[in-house]
Amino acid sequence: MFTDEQKKRMTSVIFKDEAVLSQLQQAQKDRNEGISTYSDSEEEFAQLSQRNR
Repeated sequence: MFTDEQKKRMTSVIFKDEAVLSQLQQAQKDRNEGISTYSDSEEEFAQLSQRNR
């Protein structure tokens, strides 16, 4: 288990990471546009793949 202080430090490091922030922003954008990244739809996945290029 982690102490509260360790958890606070890890959270701070994670949310200062540009790659993490970028992934969170993309996930929110996709959700707002109605694209489910949890879908089993190959068509939906292809749309997402094309959009991110």
